[in-house]
Amino acid sequence: SEIHEQTTIESITWRGATAVLATSVGTIEAGIVINATGPWIDEVNGVFDLPARYSIRRVSGIHLFFDGLLTPHPLFLQTASRRIFFLIPEPETGRTMVGTTEREESVPSDEVSVTEADVDYLIGAVNEYLRPDYALTRAGVRETTIGIRPLVTSREDATDLSREYQLDLHQLDDAKLLHVFGGKLTTYLSLSRKAADLLGL
Repeated sequence: SEIHEQTTIESITWRGATAVLATSVGTIEAGIVINATGPWIDEVNGVFDLPARYSIRRVSGIHLFFDGLLTPHPLFLQTASRRIFFLIPEPETGRTMVGTTEREESVPSDEVSVTEADVDYLIGAVNEYLRPDYALTRAGVRETTIGIRPLVTSREDATDLSREYQLDLHQLDDAKLLHVFGGKLTTYLSLSRKAADLLGL
């Protein structure tokens, strides 16, 4: 088998037991296509007109990094509105990570970005627990990161959200298409085993 990184798929054609993928590095043929594109899955399905029983709602979350260790151990705290946030010290880098926010996204995944409102929210949440002379400031933020959680929803009921993954198998001619909706680092092993079983591998 071969791995092609940074490869663009231009089209997918289904011919009998084979999926023919025209890509930026040439044509690739396969009997099984697995669509594990995370928060981009609905966009990919739309581009290639792929059938799917589920879709996702994308919820972003940010992390802020500050110099110094604000706590010797990880802390999970609540805001006044009872939302959870955390502080995780990183002794190996001498920094503390603070997270996270939760904002539903409507723009394409590649356009999702950190907002000042997100940053202010987290700084304010932490400062509720600190004495004023130790308060965090925007100038103290050394780095920001953002990720997107793909929350799975059924095509039949868009209000039924799940943080669990769904494997969605389709037979196109005699080829197989498997969508992986959702999933995360902590469940990738069980997900991959179930996917292999479902595909008879």
